[in-house]
Amino acid sequence: MTLRIWHQAMASLHDLPVYAEALAAHLPKVASEGTEVIIHGAQGDSYRGHAPAEVLRYPYLRHRIQEQIFRHCLQAENEGFGAIALASFGEPFLDVCRSIVTIPIASMPESCMLVGCSMARRMALITLTPKNVHRVRTLVENHTLSARVSGVYSLEPAVTEADLAAAFDAPDAILRNYIAVAERAVAEGADLVAPAEGVLNELLYAHGVSRIGGVSNMDTIAVVIRYAEMLAGLSHISGLSVGREWTYAQPNPALLREFTTGPEQG
Repeated sequence: MTLRIWHQAMASLHDLPVYAEALAAHLPKVASEGTEVIIHGAQGDSYRGHAPAEVLRYPYLRHRIQEQIFRHCLQAENEGFGAIALASFGEPFLDVCRSIVTIPIASMPESCMLVGCSMARRMALITLTPKNVHRVRTLVENHTLSARVSGVYSLEPAVTEADLAAAFDAPDAILRNYIAVAERAVAEGADLVAPAEGVLNELLYAHGVSRIGGVSNMDTIAVVIRYAEMLAGLSHISGLSVGREWTYAQPNPALLREFTTGPEQG
């Protein structure tokens, strides 16, 4: 049985073609035989030419950009995909997305932290800029996993997605940056480290950064794809699904259509 997974990044792949190319090379190597992963990114004009890491620190702008995720999830289900891999450490509107579709949604940060709990007593997350640290810490707190995350760190100096894209051809400076921060995280108690940003993960994978001393450097795209496969498989063999009484309460199909096809939705 073939499983189709809708991969959804929140970077604009049009603006970051090297990221799209890296994903296209990477995903077939981590998906199981019989799994087809279709890559999607944010709509092309989402960031108006600005660096995503900068724009997404502002709550209103983040909301305006990330609300497109609802259309993507509904489209994935309507097109018959078996699962969604929400491959973004922004984790946009995860609870809402799970409330409007019946297919499983695997979130990159959630799946990486939950798998991390099986690999280490405490793990560290490494993001691009100091201003992202607060947002990632809040995400960890929202998943009630603060006790299992030793720290959220920023690259020093901070970098942008454009810097990461350029580093695919000249990686040494950013790799040294990441490894130095990761080594500090390990010295401060982390037994696992993970890049908390999708383009950064692809750069590290492309250049073979899989360990930091005695601990693993997590391949976050591998984890979210395999987690999506697991959720889809459990749904198929046992009927396991999200609960509908509280957090993921789902409107009936007629009501959902009424609110997603009205005049204000175009």
